[in-house]
Amino acid sequence: MTYNYNQLFNRAYNFHKNNHIKEAQTIYEGLLEINPDDVNVLNLYALLCMGNGNASKAVDLLSKAVILNGSALLYTNLAKAYYMNGEPDKSVIFYQKAFELEPSEDILYSMGISYKYLKKYNKAIDSYKRALKINPNNYNVLYNLTILYRDTDQLKKAIKIAEKAEFINPNDEDIHSLLSGLYEADNDYKKSIRQLQKAFSLNPQQYLYAYNQGVLYSKIGENEKAIECYKNVLVINPNHIETLVNIANLYKNDNKDEALKYLEKAFSLDSQEENVCLALAQEYKDLYCNEKSMQILSKLNSPESNFLMAINLMDLQRYNEALDYYQKACDMDNQNPNYLHGLAVAYKYLGDMKNAKRILSSIKDKSIQTTTTLGMLYLQEKDFYKGMELYIQRSEDSKFKSLFNSKIWTKDCSLNNKIVLVYTDCGLGDTIMFARYLPLLEKVANKVILQTDKELVKILKDNFPNIEVVSKTSKIDEYDIVIPIMNLAYALDIDFDNIPFPSSYLKSDIKELKSDKLKVGIFYQGNKRVFKNRSIPYSEIIKLTNDNVELFSFQLSDFQDEGSDIINLKDKINDYSDTAKFLKSLDVLITIDSSIAHMAGALGVKTFLLLPYIAEWRWFNDDFSTPWYDSVRIFKQTSNLSWNDVIEKVKNELNNFK
Repeated sequence: MTYNYNQLFNRAYNFHKNNHIKEAQTIYEGLLEINPDDVNVLNLYALLCMGNGNASKAVDLLSKAVILNGSALLYTNLAKAYYMNGEPDKSVIFYQKAFELEPSEDILYSMGISYKYLKKYNKAIDSYKRALKINPNNYNVLYNLTILYRDTDQLKKAIKIAEKAEFINPNDEDIHSLLSGLYEADNDYKKSIRQLQKAFSLNPQQYLYAYNQGVLYSKIGENEKAIECYKNVLVINPNHIETLVNIANLYKNDNKDEALKYLEKAFSLDSQEENVCLALAQEYKDLYCNEKSMQILSKLNSPESNFLMAINLMDLQRYNEALDYYQKACDMDNQNPNYLHGLAVAYKYLGDMKNAKRILSSIKDKSIQTTTTLGMLYLQEKDFYKGMELYIQRSEDSKFKSLFNSKIWTKDCSLNNKIVLVYTDCGLGDTIMFARYLPLLEKVANKVILQTDKELVKILKDNFPNIEVVSKTSKIDEYDIVIPIMNLAYALDIDFDNIPFPSSYLKSDIKELKSDKLKVGIFYQGNKRVFKNRSIPYSEIIKLTNDNVELFSFQLSDFQDEGSDIINLKDKINDYSDTAKFLKSLDVLITIDSSIAHMAGALGVKTFLLLPYIAEWRWFNDDFSTPWYDSVRIFKQTSNLSWNDVIEKVKNELNNFK
């Protein structure tokens, strides 16, 4: 069948319209052989080439067409062809020619895209703004202008334009997603969340909208809502590893079993992903499953994994091995203050104070933790002033500052004739220990208020009747200055050569413990996080039993079934006032470094204090006695880990007790 020219043109156009590319192309080429100057064929063939990814051919065809007929349409199409061919500079020229012939918002919109490609952002913005003058409600222009403002750090302008785009087209999930990111950058997390909720309602299968909501809820501390969002993610994509890790992190403080469940699932999906491995290893470590934690970490070799491996080894008191892993972490990242701090602490527990101080001193940006640890090393050597200068800086802690703001004591402040609030920002034992300075503070202050833990309120109130003793939950309105209790010695300028009241400074009634034998109190286990090297296994402490000794346990928690050989007092003790009364009834207390030890020493009760090889700074490097308490005798490990020698010495003392 023979076709005339018009029939061939129509046939090519129909093939083109129905996406029969090869057939259309063949006919377009044939038509141009017949009439090389047919502008319509040149234009349609060029559009076909652009659609087929052959922008270079389209440029050739349209360049010829605009010479024959320089219409706005042909200039626009040539500009598009140049853009597709990676020549946006030429694209801009022909958009400008098209606009001169036939001004339109669409040409300005396309011109803006070319300028953006050229990174001529101001010209791109100008093109979009000109387009909006023609049509203020052009959604595509508004959307792209928003992105340009965002990318050029003009956040407020970006938000304003995006909000207008949202008003025009509220059913486009992309504008809600874009607005969410803008609000987040502007720290308006609640507005950001609302935009993600709108996007999620438009596309409920896009789990990342729910995931990002969870991230934002976490940032503002609404953990329950964050968990709900993460669970929505897992309904859509049960194997989304980032969600599994994030939800575990939210559960880890309150529900460690749930946290572990999610982390173990993430690990089963990808046991090679380092973030998953680190998170699971951290969780096992927090659950005291150190061997499981180390098994996972052994497959990794990064600064973070070596650091966490070292922490596990510190928990197990394998200090030499911990030192090696801290060193590996530092070798990989020698500027990380946490790694350096860990290395210094390992040296400390190995008894190498010189290297510990050297490393801590070398840290450039010292944290409160680093400064405090360095201070404690000097204090351990009885360097009172140098140690305290550093140690008192723990008051810079943001939590303490948020409680008391501008009234916090500094070394330039006088306590004379002031209403002084003494705050116990420390452990119970530290509070008891430094309570000895309260009578001396009374002599210079106008009034003293002590805010402390509820367990200590009664005993301290009974012993310091002229001091207002209240719990930490009480609201204190009137005071001039607040000072942490452990800063009192420094504030009152009383060094370690003049520690007051070593014989006793607390009094108590006696609650009689009836026995014909030697009445011996025991305390041997403490908080696992704090008492890593202080606690003594029950299997060791039970060796103290004999026919002449009656053991009374002050172990109110963290104890095993102590059996009939030990009388546990936990059901008879409500606070430290009760503890004190029972302590006064003893012949001797045998205890690890704990608040019980301080209470006994403060009461003047004979005490055998069992210390690890490297004890806390407050015991200095003393091996037999302490200037804090005359009634306390020290029994100290001669090497790390082993308590055998200590227990044997104590047994001998009990056998020869007078």
